[in-house]
Amino acid sequence: MDYKYIMKTKSYYFKVKLSLILSILLIIFAVNKIPFDFEHNLHTVKLDDMKSSGKAPVNPIFINDTDPDYSWSKTAADNDWCSGSGSWGDPYVIKNITINGNSSSNCIEIHNSYKYFIIKNCTVYNSSIGYDFAGITLENVNNSLIFENNCSYNNGHGIHLTNSFNVTLLHNLAQNNIREGIFLRLSANNTVRNNTVVNNHRGIRVNDCGANNIIDNNSVYENSEDPINSAGIGIYFSHNTTITRNNIFNNTKGIYFTDTSNITLKGNIMTNNQMGTHLESSNNNIKFIDNILNNCNWGISLSSIKESIVKNNTIFSCESGIIIQNTENISLFDNNIINCSNQGIEIYHNNYDITIAQNNLTNCDIYLSPRFEQISTYNISISNLINGKPVYFYTNEMGLTASNFSNPGQIILFNCNNTFISNLTVFGGGSTLLFCHNNTLLDNVIQGQSYGLRLDYCHNNTLFNNTIFDSRGAIYLYRIEDGNITENELFNNGCGIQLDLECFNINVSKNIIRDNIGGLSLQSSENNNFTLNRIYNNTIGIYNGESGNYNNYFFNDILNNSWDGIRISYSSNNNLFGNNIHNNNERGLAIDSFSNNHLIFNNTFVGNSLNAQDNGTNNQWDNGAIGNFWDDYIGYDLNGDGIGDTPYNISGLAKCVDRFPQIIKLPPQIIIESPHTNELFGYNPPEIELTIISPNIDTIWYFLSNETKKTNNYNFTGEIEQNIWNSIGNGSLNIEFYANNSYGLIGSSEVQVRKDIISPQIIIYSPTENQEFTVDTPFFNISVIEPNLESIWYTIDGGITNHTFTSLTDTIDEAAWDTISEGSITITFFARDTVGNIGSESVVVIKITPSTEGGIPGFNIFLIIGTISVISLFILKKKFK
Repeated sequence: MDYKYIMKTKSYYFKVKLSLILSILLIIFAVNKIPFDFEHNLHTVKLDDMKSSGKAPVNPIFINDTDPDYSWSKTAADNDWCSGSGSWGDPYVIKNITINGNSSSNCIEIHNSYKYFIIKNCTVYNSSIGYDFAGITLENVNNSLIFENNCSYNNGHGIHLTNSFNVTLLHNLAQNNIREGIFLRLSANNTVRNNTVVNNHRGIRVNDCGANNIIDNNSVYENSEDPINSAGIGIYFSHNTTITRNNIFNNTKGIYFTDTSNITLKGNIMTNNQMGTHLESSNNNIKFIDNILNNCNWGISLSSIKESIVKNNTIFSCESGIIIQNTENISLFDNNIINCSNQGIEIYHNNYDITIAQNNLTNCDIYLSPRFEQISTYNISISNLINGKPVYFYTNEMGLTASNFSNPGQIILFNCNNTFISNLTVFGGGSTLLFCHNNTLLDNVIQGQSYGLRLDYCHNNTLFNNTIFDSRGAIYLYRIEDGNITENELFNNGCGIQLDLECFNINVSKNIIRDNIGGLSLQSSENNNFTLNRIYNNTIGIYNGESGNYNNYFFNDILNNSWDGIRISYSSNNNLFGNNIHNNNERGLAIDSFSNNHLIFNNTFVGNSLNAQDNGTNNQWDNGAIGNFWDDYIGYDLNGDGIGDTPYNISGLAKCVDRFPQIIKLPPQIIIESPHTNELFGYNPPEIELTIISPNIDTIWYFLSNETKKTNNYNFTGEIEQNIWNSIGNGSLNIEFYANNSYGLIGSSEVQVRKDIISPQIIIYSPTENQEFTVDTPFFNISVIEPNLESIWYTIDGGITNHTFTSLTDTIDEAAWDTISEGSITITFFARDTVGNIGSESVVVIKITPSTEGGIPGFNIFLIIGTISVISLFILKKKFK
């Protein structure tokens, strides 16, 4: 046998096999890369297409296998469109026909059949109107395959099974039927797979003790005629149902369950349904696993159910991700919930034994409804993340501090007392206190998707000097007593401070509430005090709503709100005194027709589109001696007592008057909008924004000062002059503004800012001057003296390339070092602070290339070895010839 021939043959077959394998892999790769366009691949059928489908027209078919006149055998014998014997190997087959029900019957109706049969490639339409009619109706039927039929435009259902078993519905189209596309009633052990169900009253429905049915890989969409009951897939009073891999979109409800058990919902995609999945009144072994839901009002809703697991679902761009209420023994694991505008996970009313672990929430949070006896049964693990940060859930703790929370995404406290939380940054979920008393939250920076700080059923808590922004509600109170909310800054929220229900004896003072939709909102709450708050640039400044009675609003600034400064509705007996209500775009103060007995005096109304409107009853606009200042009052004060000689008429149905309008003789009020306290600046002076409240302003001036120097007074023309700013050195300084009016009264205000004109100082510990290096990259160790450091970098090529770094001990970039020529190299380190000052320090090092004399270069070694190897092979070849 020729050895060379064998080797060549093996080599040939190996190459052929390899080519075949590569070709198959290439085909698979190419097929997987072909995009699947549902709209282009779906055959959307019109009624005219069905009438002219080319299939043989047949009258409606009725088969009842217990009646000899309508049995399968007689039907097959009498009609050429029916063949077979009804066995497993030779089933009866009805195929390739078109049936018009003429609105008077089912198109194909089969009863009491235990024979094997197939209905294939038929078009059935225009069935009779009613619950019991369909294009294809099967009753008391077993062992059938309904395959590739077009069951559309029927006045009942597309396909209807009653008391039928072991039926497979495969690759059918059910479109534009008046009732369900596919309806299974009292039927079990059936499979509904790869069907397209579109624009029916409901898509696929299983009802009345249907059990052990499989609904798999169907396309179900635009089934939304009934805004309440319509669903893509609906399971009612049925059990042991498996729903997998379906594509469900543009329905009222994606999937709806009620009175069910042993349901598995896995691998489905639900998009653009008004409601994603809703399950209610069910128990025992409900599983939601590996589903994708997006763009729904809610993703998954569980109501009045027991023993369910929701795991590894992806829910995004819904209003709420997962909602559970009135449930027991629910577990939420490993879900990804992204960009839900309300909450990621909402737990309402009467829930017990809830476990939440390892869920990843992005731009949404966890919301718990306050029910004392239930929350103690919850297990919310620190393994849950909000924007990559852990969720902290503490129950029944005393004396918690900031050390108990490391980089929190959300804080939830239940029945925790004497807590002191300060100087934390909480981004993502905010902080929630439920049934917590005597706690203090101080100097925190908070952003929450729902609420920044939410307190329910709490007493005697203090919220001081917190900054809260970008939340639906900055501070939300529900059934709170005896608390203090002081000197917080709340901006860019849905509402700044909200007292929602039964809040009593709350002191709200010296807060800055700006740039929110609602500034301060109160309803069903009494005996609260709001003093010295600055409420500006909101949509509505203050809303005192339903049953908000006996509250006091004293010395607040309510300015520049785009609707009303203060709106009072459905309430009584509130006092408003000493408030500045200025420059609101609609009304300064509005009282509706259901409000009464308010006392309003010594307030100033300036620059509002309408200063006040009163449609209520028995509201008093003065205290019997002093009224309010109105910038549009046109009366006189002939006796000079500061009170107008004629009343001021209040707009509105009540036809009230301020009997003692003030002729203002108060000094100007200066509000420094910008800069803010302790704001940092460099060589350039800060931009100034002032609000000055006073008629007839005459002159505005300012001066700068620090501990050692005070400038002269300078007229203010809209900015701090550069040379005046330069005259004050580094460190803290005060800017004081003054204004007088035509009455000769002077008002002032000041703000302290920080000035940094000192560049960062850099100290180089290593490398040292003229230190020599060869192939090893230099190690550096530096320090930077700068309290406001922003960035640091170095260069080794004279500034052509900058290398940023964060650690003060590191090595020079190896690639950059390798490309630099030998000799003297200057390494220059730079540091910049937050206002742009730059400091630098340099060190010269020596780069030496190692000598290569006396050795064989590596390249030559490999060349010699390679040459020897080739010669050796040649000699061996000659020897064995």
